[in-house]
Amino acid sequence: MKPEFSSIATYISSWITLEQGKTTADAMGDVWRGLEVVEAAARVGSDMMVRRLQTWKGAATNSGR
Repeated sequence: MKPEFSSIATYISSWITLEQGKTTADAMGDVWRGLEVVEAAARVGSDMMVRRLQTWKGAATNSGR
C-alpha cells in the first residue's frame, strides 16, 4: 500500500467511525472493500474484452455468466 493511500484511508476510516459508530478496524475494512469495488469496476471493460477475444475464432460468440 502506498503511503499516501494509507493516510487517506486512515482519514476516511476516522470519519466512518465518527459518522456510523463503527470500530476503527471495521471502518478500515469498509475502506478496503470500497477500494476493491472501485478496482473491480475499473477492470470490467478489459475483462469483458479479453473473454471476447479468447473465444473469437471467426465466429461471433460471447462468453457470459
